[in-house]
Amino acid sequence: MKIDIYFLSFLKAQEPNIIVNSTSCLLPQTMIKIPKLGVINFHEAPLPSYRGSASYFWFFINNEIEANVTCHFVEEELDAGNIIFEGPKIKIKESLSVFDLWMKMLLSHNYSWNHILPFLYSGEKIPSIKQSQSNQNNYSYPNKGAMEIFRKNKFKFFIFKDIISYIKASLIF
Repeated sequence: MKIDIYFLSFLKAQEPNIIVNSTSCLLPQTMIKIPKLGVINFHEAPLPSYRGSASYFWFFINNEIEANVTCHFVEEELDAGNIIFEGPKIKIKESLSVFDLWMKMLLSHNYSWNHILPFLYSGEKIPSIKQSQSNQNNYSYPNKGAMEIFRKNKFKFFIFKDIISYIKASLIF
């Protein structure tokens, strides 16, 4: 998705109360200021311990035993906005691939929607809490050293079962 002057002009003309974001791109400050009640982001990791992108790789590299998604308000600082909702814990088992964990994380956002939809319908500001100031970590796509750990531990990126799931999902749409 390209966020350009035309897209920003379109958004301004809509005069939205809230913008919902589920992309992995950084939003410009001009876009964050458009909606009256803020921009909501769906993040596939617990905050503030997994700010940034590609957390699903890092869960394996860091030997996490569980993870969850976070729904939060967007601020200029990376994934630093107030937390609206934390999704259910997802167990990270040895049999999981990165793809499978990523899909489980995405699907668990259904709980986020159940939490925020009543507020979106009513036009009320969604309650949120400030993020903890401790255990803040920023992540990005794994570097060469991290990928060596990934390979050494024989973590799986994609397995046959994932291919079947991907094909089934693509046939639905």
